[in-house]
Amino acid sequence: MFFINKLKSYFWEAKYCKNIKHSIALCNYLQTIKHQNYFKEPHKNHYVVLDTETTGLDYKKDKVISIGAVRIENLEINISDSLEVILKTENAGNKDNIAVHGIRNMDVQIGKDRKLFFEQLLYYLQGDIVVGHHIAFDRNILSYNIKEFFPIAILNPIIDTLDLAIYYERLITNRNLHLEEINPKEYTLDKLIERYNIKASGRHTAIGDALITAELFLKLIKKLSQRKGFNIKKFMK
Repeated sequence: MFFINKLKSYFWEAKYCKNIKHSIALCNYLQTIKHQNYFKEPHKNHYVVLDTETTGLDYKKDKVISIGAVRIENLEINISDSLEVILKTENAGNKDNIAVHGIRNMDVQIGKDRKLFFEQLLYYLQGDIVVGHHIAFDRNILSYNIKEFFPIAILNPIIDTLDLAIYYERLITNRNLHLEEINPKEYTLDKLIERYNIKASGRHTAIGDALITAELFLKLIKKLSQRKGFNIKKFMK
């Protein structure tokens, strides 16, 4: 996926950056992806840790209603460079979804204009590596939502903290477990932040979960970096 997206950035830049109908944000985003070198040491890479709240779990049909994101530079959370937005939609999902994320219909009905936000998101992401827990879902739903306004998908490489946690715990237990032997209930975000002594402040808000996941990511990277042969690029997708 990483190399395919890299090739897409070359193709789409050639196609869309010459077309004045498309925004500067789109062209800038494609160029940063195209020229980014992702094979640096972990401390030299920039990461964006993000989380979305959505109207449901069907990424092809549901809407992103909130996003929280924070940047990591030099393996430190840069809280001053964070993003927290509620997006304008008709509704915030069904009662079960609202009970989880706590965002009401009245909140999304006065939210930020979606096209303006996705332009802002393209500028914010740049060419950074995107991190999250079950991050493939966030990338997929953001990609389907952004296509309403721009003819691209999210191209940034991603790293899932779920993959890092499973890999690390395989190492410390010296057990080469197959995926089907792993209990997914032991690798929820709630279970992991409990296991790694991370304060669950703002849980189930997009920015709260982004900050929690950023702390988890840094703890796992620190532990894994002490292991011989660890290379972050192994986890980039």
